[in-house]
Amino acid sequence: MANLLWLLLPLYITLLIIFVSGISILEKNSYFKLKNNLQYKEYLAKTSILIPWIGKKGLPKKLRNSN
Repeated sequence: MANLLWLLLPLYITLLIIFVSGISILEKNSYFKLKNNLQYKEYLAKTSILIPWIGKKGLPKKLRNSN
């Protein structure tokens, strides 16, 4: 049981950060402040919520080609 727990806890914490506190509150506030800003709209279209440097489409080409 303990072995399974160490796998589930990071997932649980990630879900809490994304949906319960932190990110959702910041995203909502930022959207209402910056919804008319074109640069912010581009940022939202390109950037992942939790890990910004990965992007919404996956790893950048530079990182994919280095492997």
